Amino acid sequence: MAKPEGRGKERRRPPSEGDLLRVGSARAVLFSESAFIFLQRVIHEQMPELVKFGFYEMGFRAGIDLSKVAGKSKDPEEAFRRSVEAYKTAGYGDIEVVSCDLEGPEIHLRGRNLFESSAARQSGIYPTRRAVDHYSRGIFAGLASQLLGREVICEEMTCQFRGEDACEFTILPFAGGGD
Repeated sequence: MAKPEGRGKERRRPPSEGDLLRVGSARAVLFSESAFIFLQRVIHEQMPELVKFGFYEMGFRAGIDLSKVAGKSKDPEEAFRRSVEAYKTAGYGDIEVVSCDLEGPEIHLRGRNLFESSAARQSGIYPTRRAVDHYSRGIFAGLASQLLGREVICEEMTCQFRGEDACEFTILPFAGGGD
């Protein structure tokens, strides 16, 4: 019996540079929401506190990489807005910059349908309603810290997972930064 065309053992070549997905100069990978949910569950089972702090730190580092998408813009606000648009385009959710005072700094963002809130509803790891967008908070903090040249923090003030209309974030100076 003949094998159907395209079946059987085929040698796959390793991906070349042109085959890799990049965000700025950093290599990026895509994974499904169900894979993220599985990752959350495993981490929560092994070290529950890592869900909050670890995802924030991972997001912070990703935000630094995301800041490179803005290029060499001389206007930090334009660079921040461009990077937030890249976050949105990457599929994390619908996000907007509500206000942007880089001198403070004090930046406000509002998002709806963020992937973490959606995943939290499906994962079942949270017994109570709470702010859950730790990775996104980290992204916004890393992004702003890199563009401003000083460390900031990002707090989630409202969250759709808690039943609120939107996820709202505030970026402020890091109190331990010596400013």
